[in-house]
Amino acid sequence: MRAWLKLGAVLITTGLVTAASWSIGHFAAEANTLVDEEGELLSGDAVLDDGSLYDQYTFTGNDGQYVTISLESDDFDPYLILLDPNGQRISENDDVSRVNRNSRLIVALPATGMYTAVANSYESGKNGEYEIKIAVASNRRGLSESLAMTAVPDSTAACSDAIAAMAIDLESGREVSAWVSALPLENVYSRVPDLRPNGVNVDLRGDAAMTVMSSPQLLTQHSARIVEVCGSVGAVVFDADTEGYERTFGFVPTALSRAAQGEAAGERVQSFNCARVEDRGELLSWGEQFCSSAP
Repeated sequence: MRAWLKLGAVLITTGLVTAASWSIGHFAAEANTLVDEEGELLSGDAVLDDGSLYDQYTFTGNDGQYVTISLESDDFDPYLILLDPNGQRISENDDVSRVNRNSRLIVALPATGMYTAVANSYESGKNGEYEIKIAVASNRRGLSESLAMTAVPDSTAACSDAIAAMAIDLESGREVSAWVSALPLENVYSRVPDLRPNGVNVDLRGDAAMTVMSSPQLLTQHSARIVEVCGSVGAVVFDADTEGYERTFGFVPTALSRAAQGEAAGERVQSFNCARVEDRGELLSWGEQFCSSAP
């Protein structure tokens, strides 16, 4: 990872959270937003040793809290770095997933003190506008609820509940973390079903990630529930980053112009087929997904 060379010592902290089951009802805001700002990388900003520009955002965190930091930009490839109270790097991220080039960090804070989020461009010399958000949650439930509420723009409570329930079910009894995030389908597909422009990305981490990825019945069941309850969601993408591929389960209507709603949509959720494309920047046709190697 290129950016490890940038800011001195690296301390990588990882931890899998086995979720306990709970009854998920109407959401209460359990995450505290600390930063929600628009910024801009400009010539004259601070520069890292590889020539890339950066801005810094500090916040106070407590031992055991979960922090979520997101960095989004249409002008450059975002890169995030988190420094602990001693100025040591504890985590960094380039892309949320292979289908989402924005950056996000989710970290269990190891100590109480002042932390620093570094908003950076992956490429040297790039500038432009960005949006950064930093939120902390006091426990695992608060984190799951916070992520679920932002996974679909203008989400209903029922949709957020269903997304959080999916994440917790995937984690329950398994050594895996399931981090959900929003995925605008127009960034992946040349055309999407009417009224369903949103996707949900599920980032799986941990020893059991491949066990989950190898269970199409389980993933189809959860995807169908999300599509059924979340009226603007057309597909759910499950990503196991360490294995280099993802699996997509989406709504396949009889015609893209007739996007069924509710239960009928859930019944039409299918696993997408591998795409025969060489350039991963190419937009896919609906019903296709990127695979590590297309058959």
